[in-house]
Amino acid sequence: MEVRVHLELFSLDTATRASLSAFCDAQARRALYGHRALVDGATVIVRREALPLVGERWTARVELRLKRPGAPTLAVDAKARRPHRAIEEAVIEAWSALRRIDGKAAA
Repeated sequence: MEVRVHLELFSLDTATRASLSAFCDAQARRALYGHRALVDGATVIVRREALPLVGERWTARVELRLKRPGAPTLAVDAKARRPHRAIEEAVIEAWSALRRIDGKAAA
């Protein structure tokens, strides 16, 4: 299964960027491991927004390409004050959605 990571973060140093990219990849692979029959691949997109009163907010989006013919891409968004938390929440939501889909397919 292919996992792509796209970081829309322009002001991060190379080490932080590499660490965040590896974290995204590992989280997505771990969550999707049991659903390889359903998922063809995943894309994790991470964005940082600067907000006037709050500071910064991170948005993580997980897009899953399902193997079923004609199935739409399943996309889940999560927002948090820290990048790792946003990624974890988006991956957990995607995993939950896959469990629901898998449960319906088995029934």
